Amino acid sequence: MLRWRAGQARRYALSGDYDVTWKPTTSEVSPQSFGEVVANHKLAVFHFWASWNMVDKKMDEALREIETEHRDHAFFGSVDTECEGHWQKCRDLGVLNLPALACFINGEHVETVIGMRSKKYLSSKVKEWLIAARA
Repeated sequence: MLRWRAGQARRYALSGDYDVTWKPTTSEVSPQSFGEVVANHKLAVFHFWASWNMVDKKMDEALREIETEHRDHAFFGSVDTECEGHWQKCRDLGVLNLPALACFINGEHVETVIGMRSKKYLSSKVKEWLIAARA
């Protein structure tokens, strides 16, 4: 289903004047390194994105400021949902719409936030996750 939705949305986006070369400013995580990144960080926050989804640009803008504030205490990464190697991870984490954020604390998936949220909301979620990671 995710593959079909991505294909439909990509065709729609490509019909307009969109920059499909855009990527988030956070570190891109490959399918091969995902598990290692999760294991090596007490708190890891992943932005699941696609180049055709223009809402992901807004999510990236909000996360850029939040990452700057918390980069000493959390890892912020990006996961390209157009990469076939990530499709099973998307299904496992319930990422069926974009943008999405997935949070891992001490190697365990604790929450997935689906859809664009305000910077204030995202900041409060990251602070909540930081508190939980320190407990």
